[in-house]
Formats: sequence, structure tokens, C-alpha cells
Amino acid sequence: MIYANRALPDYSVLMSVYIKDIPEWFELAVESMANQTHRPKEIIIISDGDITPELCSAQQRCIVGIRN
Repeated sequence: MIYANRALPDYSVLMSVYIKDIPEWFELAVESMANQTHRPKEIIIISDGDITPELCSAQQRCIVGIRN
């Protein structure tokens, strides 16, 4: 789509987190989404089942980082 001279549409991001995900990669992915030129209106992160304590900590760091 071409949005010349028009406002870009709002969009949301839905991201699943799984137990075998690598916390550092998870944080990089969220940071990348949050730092886009046209930021998402919201980033929804779903833990799909149990996750490791390291991933839980990464989620908390991302929440704090995005809100600040």
C-alpha cells in the first residue's frame, strides 16, 4: 500500500512467547517493534504455556522499557 500524504494506519502487534525462546532474542524483537518509525499502537505479548524464569524477567524488562 502507498500512503503518500496520508497518515499511516494504526496497528497492533501480537507476539507469542514459548518456553524454548531465547530471552535476548525476545528482548531484541520487542525493542525493534517499539523503535519503528511508525510505532504500533500496542504490543500484546502472550506466554504460550509455561516459560522460563529468564523469559519472565525479559518480559518484565520490556514492559518497563516500553513504558518509560
